Amino acid sequence: MPLKAKLKGCDIFAFNFDDYSWSQLKSKPVLMACCASKAILKKSKLGTHFFSHHRKGDCASKAESAEHLYLKNLICLIALRNDWFVMTEQEGETPDGEKWVADVYCEKGNAKLAFEVQWSYQNKDEFIRRQKKYIASGVRGAWLFKLKSNKQYWIDDIPYQFDTPVFGMKMKPRGVENLYIPQFDVALERFIEGMLQGNLEWSPKDGQRLIAEVIPHYEKCWRCKKETGVILGVTVKNNKNREISFEKFSDEGVPEFILSNGISEQLLRNKIGTLKKRFSKTRGESYLSNGCFHCDAIMGNFFIFESLVEYCGDLPDPIHRFEYIYGAGGPYIRGEWYFNECQSKHIF
Repeated sequence: MPLKAKLKGCDIFAFNFDDYSWSQLKSKPVLMACCASKAILKKSKLGTHFFSHHRKGDCASKAESAEHLYLKNLICLIALRNDWFVMTEQEGETPDGEKWVADVYCEKGNAKLAFEVQWSYQNKDEFIRRQKKYIASGVRGAWLFKLKSNKQYWIDDIPYQFDTPVFGMKMKPRGVENLYIPQFDVALERFIEGMLQGNLEWSPKDGQRLIAEVIPHYEKCWRCKKETGVILGVTVKNNKNREISFEKFSDEGVPEFILSNGISEQLLRNKIGTLKKRFSKTRGESYLSNGCFHCDAIMGNFFIFESLVEYCGDLPDPIHRFEYIYGAGGPYIRGEWYFNECQSKHIF
């Protein structure tokens, strides 16, 4: 039950016809694109125009549900109004000859995007296997996947990575017209449009320019009782000034990262102790630590945890700010999807 057919050797698409022009098309010699047999023009229970075989015969093409057709048609209409060139059931193959057929294929300039609607269950390995074909073909694939019943999941059962963008859909009680993406709590139509307008982003990516802000905290030294500054950690932002991570001073590699980016003068100016190795009786070893500005007593990492709880996410202003290239240094940050300033919501 495709949206594509042939008329006088040329591709035609059901989404380009309104009800009147669709009725006029019924008198024309329309053929199925998959097998060149006679096509019958129909409308699904959800109001979607589509082409059907007059007689199925030996054609290997599979039937599609009314919901699948509706969503393909919706993607096409949204893409068209955003000035993308659109085709459905588009065939392609990898350089090694592996074939693929995209539900909806869109092009604009150098951008090539394939949408796949997955209304039935598909496991993570199959998503990745099929996505590799698009990657090898230089096509960016995006998947819209129906979540089962009342479950909200996308970590264990759906790939969560930049190379394989898969987004779960849920249906509100009033039907397929009210599908939404719980990952961002946004209506499906708005999500598709935002994706085509460049409002979906994975961050950070290797080679991406990021901004690090060093966050201080002030408290009384346990030894000399004078107020001293310590470093809580680093807030990391992307080039849109969107916060993508907070890395605690106690996290692996963070003290070294701060020291390697010219912090010494700012420490002195803000009455923060030197970052250096100090011996901890609690740990029985020396490690790169905060220290009292006045007496150099070690301010152990347990201060970090206690102080962060006090701030409840509303952190002090930074004392130092620098740019760096992700992947060429700095702490590891797990990538996240962002849509229109909304960060992906995780359920583990």
